[in-house]
Amino acid sequence: MLPLMEDPNGELRRQRELVAAHLRWLDEQIARSPGQSSPAAIPLVPPPPVSTSKPMPPPHVPVGAIPAPVASGSIPELVLPEIDPGSIRNEVRRGCFIYVIIVTLLLAASIAVAVWIGGE
Repeated sequence: MLPLMEDPNGELRRQRELVAAHLRWLDEQIARSPGQSSPAAIPLVPPPPVSTSKPMPPPHVPVGAIPAPVASGSIPELVLPEIDPGSIRNEVRRGCFIYVIIVTLLLAASIAVAVWIGGE
């Protein structure tokens, strides 16, 4: 059994802070884009009051699934790998070539079985 957290809403508050930091980052990115006006700050709506009559059990989340807390105001940039269109074309050609070879071998094997069975 998992030990109970002192503050059952602590994880929810932490997630809310992460979302707020992400929204601030999005506002900064929109403000930096050329030709766009600065967006009006959208006020965060406070969460509805939580009933304290029955506490919620802590979520069952694997330890490695929760990301480390992000420092206030800094969100790491998402880095996507560069994709070479030539390599994609070569991979597609290779896949089609392998597919044709497999289909040809299956067809030859089925013809060989049909000839072997029909010859008796």
